[in-house]
Amino acid sequence: MDFDELSDLDTPNKSGEYSLWLRVFSTSFFELRDGKHSPAGQSFLFDRPNPFFDMISDGLGIESSVLRKRIKMTIAAARPAKVTMRGKNRRRCG
Repeated sequence: MDFDELSDLDTPNKSGEYSLWLRVFSTSFFELRDGKHSPAGQSFLFDRPNPFFDMISDGLGIESSVLRKRIKMTIAAARPAKVTMRGKNRRRCG
């Protein structure tokens, strides 16, 4: 699953509750991926137990722990590498 598809998910056969929590999930994910400070989003995605996160992962057909790992990897990959100064040479770290 490509996380960018989350904003385009159509949920006509899902409950209103599922659609609501899918929106919370996608908003939390995109805020963190885009570098926004979102304690509530981080809590929703990574605090356990969270039956609402589990409902979304079940609906997406992905085990919760696997989905959390993929989220962490995607967020880490979206963050720019840090630039540090060492003597006269610039070095990219990250």
